[in-house]
Amino acid sequence: MAINSDALAVMTGDAPVKLYASPPSPFARKARIVAAELGVLDQVEIVNTEGVPFDPPGIGARAANPLRKIPFLQHVDGRLVHDSLVVCLSLIEEVAAPEAAARLLPPAGAARIDVLTREALSRGIGDAAISLLYEGRYRPEDKMWPDWVEAQWGKISGGLDAMEAVVPPDGRFDLGDCAWASALSHMDMRFEDRGWRDGRPGLSAWWEAVKQRPSVQAVL
Repeated sequence: MAINSDALAVMTGDAPVKLYASPPSPFARKARIVAAELGVLDQVEIVNTEGVPFDPPGIGARAANPLRKIPFLQHVDGRLVHDSLVVCLSLIEEVAAPEAAARLLPPAGAARIDVLTREALSRGIGDAAISLLYEGRYRPEDKMWPDWVEAQWGKISGGLDAMEAVVPPDGRFDLGDCAWASALSHMDMRFEDRGWRDGRPGLSAWWEAVKQRPSVQAVL
């Protein structure tokens, strides 16, 4: 999502990082869940930032955030981190204690790739969901393309089916699972009428259990 230029601010206060984010965004929710699971939420200042699909005016936002997308992270030294995955990696690798970081993301090898693959799956669902949201909210009705809309839903449905096939085991909650929780919370908020739980009993049960976690409750 592009960022409203009025939301950018100079780094102030004691928090090591600022997270510029729109509360409903699945990508922002993921970053906030990760920060909570790492125990560093008190070190992250959340800057509520409006997301819009068009390029807003103002060279200030363009200079600081050239892609004009949220969420993004601003470190106390002014360094910016773009893209929700890289934001999460920065929190894990640069802000959190090593033992907390290792619980969310293995340092190397096949286990790390598995976590990042599950994160990518949820990010793809989020991309398609935001596309659907913008289609209905911003595109003129006479220019809507029903086949394209259903194609986006097909991506979401396929991603959810892939989740159903590999429901996380009890007790695990790593970066990939944080991302899944953020995606499903967004599905509940925006697309519950689509019946995303239908035919996915394992994923539905997992979500009902996971959304009781304090880190997830904080973003609902």
